[in-house]
Amino acid sequence: MLKDLTGQIFGKVTVLGRAAANPKRRGAYWHTRCACGVEKVQRGDLVQKAVMCMKCAGKKNGDRWRGKTRPCLTKHGSVETRLYGIWHGMKTRAKGTGNQYQRVKYKHVDLFNEWLDFVPFKEWAMTNGYTDVLTIDRIDNAKGYHPDNCKWATHAEQSQNRTVCKFNAESVIEIRKLYTDGKTLTELARKFDSDASTILKIVSGKTWKNIEQPHSWAQKGV
Repeated sequence: MLKDLTGQIFGKVTVLGRAAANPKRRGAYWHTRCACGVEKVQRGDLVQKAVMCMKCAGKKNGDRWRGKTRPCLTKHGSVETRLYGIWHGMKTRAKGTGNQYQRVKYKHVDLFNEWLDFVPFKEWAMTNGYTDVLTIDRIDNAKGYHPDNCKWATHAEQSQNRTVCKFNAESVIEIRKLYTDGKTLTELARKFDSDASTILKIVSGKTWKNIEQPHSWAQKGV
């Protein structure tokens, strides 16, 4: 039996009543009105997912959303937020649907089942210190994206937790001392099996900020 949606409210959208049947289309259609006054006829399953009309979502050109999820057709309405992008990228890596490099690099990484839906992930993020300057970081890179293995970190902090990072506090101190003694970035990169750009971040203090820079570096302009 068809469920009567008349009078029900989904987000900003109110169902006014059943629309005339269309012989060329399947399913039931309903007259709806957004809180902004826009009225349209929508299929029943889309009505129950809608939270606002395209005008309220600030998207007047529907062609922009061809092949993408429209904000007005999601319960959370967060498709264009930075946090949604982080979630989508995380899910892509964990499900192995990214490019070949990502599929190889993240082949051992799984995703917390509840985080397959954006809303539970958003709730976890907002109660665990998320801000728009932080990125999601796995505490143990051998494990997947789970609440007990994830935290929010700056890009500098995250770079210290990557598997490719071969450094610890002792090696960082040694690198900075050797640099002070006159070793070049290239020489240090070769010695520590790294690259010059990574060494530069260490000696300039962009990474490993928790280790104090030698005072003598002020003379070198580091």
